[in-house]
Amino acid sequence: MNHTRLDQAIAEWYAQRLLRFPWVFISASLLLFGLGAAGIPNTGFNASYRVFFGPDNPQLRAFDDFQAIYVQDDNVAVVIHHPNKPVFSNEVLASVRSLTAALWKTQYVTRVDSVTNYQHTQVMEDDLLVDDLISALPLTEESLHEKQQVALAEPSINGLLLSSDAEVTQVNARVLFPSLVENPNVASDIYGAVEQLVTHEQALHPDIDYRITGIVATNHAFAKTPENEMRTMLPIMIGLTILALALLVRSTWGVILPLFVVLFSIVFTLGVSGHFRILLTPVSLAFPQILLAIAIAYSVHIVVSYTRLRRAGSNREDAVRVTILKNLTPIFLTAVTTSIGFLSMTLNEVPPVQHLGILVGVGVLFTFVISVTFLPALLAVCPCGVKPMPATLSSAHPQQEWTVSLGRFVVENHRGLFYGLLFIVAGSSIFIARLELDNNPLNYFKIGTWHREATEFVDANLTGVTFTDYSLQSGQPNGITNPAFLAKVEAFTKYVSAIPEVAHVNSIVPVMKRLNKNLHADNPAYYQLPETQELAAQYLLLYTMSLPFGLDLTNQINVDYSSTRVTATMHKVSGKRHMEILDQVDGWVEANMPEVNTQGVGTWVMFTFLSQRVIHGMINSLMLALILITIVCVVTFRSLRLGLISLIPNALPILLTFGVWGMLGDHIDFAVSIVATAALGVIIDDTIHLLVRYQRGRENGKQRGQAFQHALHDVGHALLFTSIILVVGFGLFLLSDFRINSSMGAMISLSIAFALAFDFLCLPGILMKFDKKMANEGRSEAA
Repeated sequence: MNHTRLDQAIAEWYAQRLLRFPWVFISASLLLFGLGAAGIPNTGFNASYRVFFGPDNPQLRAFDDFQAIYVQDDNVAVVIHHPNKPVFSNEVLASVRSLTAALWKTQYVTRVDSVTNYQHTQVMEDDLLVDDLISALPLTEESLHEKQQVALAEPSINGLLLSSDAEVTQVNARVLFPSLVENPNVASDIYGAVEQLVTHEQALHPDIDYRITGIVATNHAFAKTPENEMRTMLPIMIGLTILALALLVRSTWGVILPLFVVLFSIVFTLGVSGHFRILLTPVSLAFPQILLAIAIAYSVHIVVSYTRLRRAGSNREDAVRVTILKNLTPIFLTAVTTSIGFLSMTLNEVPPVQHLGILVGVGVLFTFVISVTFLPALLAVCPCGVKPMPATLSSAHPQQEWTVSLGRFVVENHRGLFYGLLFIVAGSSIFIARLELDNNPLNYFKIGTWHREATEFVDANLTGVTFTDYSLQSGQPNGITNPAFLAKVEAFTKYVSAIPEVAHVNSIVPVMKRLNKNLHADNPAYYQLPETQELAAQYLLLYTMSLPFGLDLTNQINVDYSSTRVTATMHKVSGKRHMEILDQVDGWVEANMPEVNTQGVGTWVMFTFLSQRVIHGMINSLMLALILITIVCVVTFRSLRLGLISLIPNALPILLTFGVWGMLGDHIDFAVSIVATAALGVIIDDTIHLLVRYQRGRENGKQRGQAFQHALHDVGHALLFTSIILVVGFGLFLLSDFRINSSMGAMISLSIAFALAFDFLCLPGILMKFDKKMANEGRSEAA
């Protein structure tokens, strides 16, 4: 079976053309690079939480419809706590008043609520007076105590703007975001403005602790966390890569040229994002580190093969020709399969995951092109200083001795290794059932980061940090003033308040009860809903006419007074528990007041439902990747058997990774939708390199064990090195404060490490068991 394979014939033809016209290949690759990089001026970044949801997402559309009725409710809040004084002290209240006034003047802010500007109502003679709860300072201790009691007795304040022990408060500013076209950095701009105000207050009141939270803070964290980490992790990874290349190839050009490939790949892909108008996100901004690892892995095979041939005495042209013959097919296959793995992410419903898949998929294909055009062409024309190995060492290859020993060991013990690793996978798979999806965006940041610390403080000391909104519909204009409808709103409010995780429920009910009491000479016995619709309508009209500009009830009542808003503020809960609460409330509404036609909406609701979509998207993308990769392998190997065999040592490591993750008791977020397909696309590379060389050995008459030993000896050292680079490259994501990236990096690193072990230790057993093309070979290779 010494016939020339089609892929080898193509590689031979290609190598001849490249050696004949190296500058043409260099110029063409640089031209392609320039065309891609030209899109860089059109790149942009989107840090909004809304980027995680496509335009057809039903929860996003429901939330947009809700906000169209009750105004946009994105916010930024400043949480204030004095370790030694209560909120109702002159010093703390002075800071609250100052921040309240300053936030009103901040760009994009449309409303500010605090304990100081809370619109307190009271009756004086026959007049209803509506005024700030704290209209002047300083106050006497007696007045401060009186004001505190008023605030603690008011449901609209207690548990929302003021902690139940009156030790912590917040100033909440509602903002109206402009379009991304108008200002793509609006969240960071608002955060920066609020941070300046806080810095000013901190200078005046150094003993007070200030924390910035809210949607604006979350968006700012989404923007700055990956940006800061790229500045840190990318240089570290480049430094480690330079060190590793220097140790492996011991050649200056062998270090410089792969770095060119990395730089070109990253810049080209960044330009592609601009050409396709793909705004970068905290998730897709991980593409440079991913491409760095993959590009180094591809170029290492070229450089290592070339330097080994030169050290063995080959001249420059022969070394380039043989390098292309040995590597063109496997690098092409690995590029195609890796690209398939990432491009299949386009079936995912999470746009940032789709974008990451597109960018890395396209970037990998460009990396292949630049690795087999620019890199070998440059090796053919540059005076790369590679000294031939002394004759006394040229035949020894000490660095390859471990591959010989390992190859002999795994072939001799292939049955025990195969079944042993299979048993380990089966045992670990049991723990997959322990994994729980949790897409709470507050958990996207590691414990100890500024944003996570601020939200955890609020959750523990002030109020909840997740919000679910309901729009209760009366079915007719002015219907919210109907006592029967208000009674339903009150019943709904009481039911939701009784849920243990609910910290506060805000509705129109306390306002109507307070007005009824005020207009009955502040008699506590009348702290109840008005008895008639006429009274309720009069109270509401009188109250709204007395409110200052910006503090009206448009955030709680729609224009024709036919529906009203109820907001449940919950402590941080898992996505599973939040879904249970949503179902529980929906069930109660269906049983008790189906006519109000309501369902929970909000940012946190969208992220909760995202968990279900993640699993669906992962299954679709994984199935597509498996089918396409199998087809590619079958066509390339011209063997259904080898095509299917190639999947076994790659599917098992992914199962083992999820099993280990479950064993550690960790939850998973939508990083899981990245891991399976991305890992499959990356880890199959080693299997392909081994199987290509294995198949060539078989076609040259070698038996199965001999063919595998030859393949491992030929490429094992490079595979070990590239796997280490990939493990370290993805492992660096563990340094990320953005938990999605750190989880993704950890799981893919584990998958790559496990896959290398399966390729080296388990693949021989799989080949011995399933690749029985020669009927008489079984007896000669009996173990």
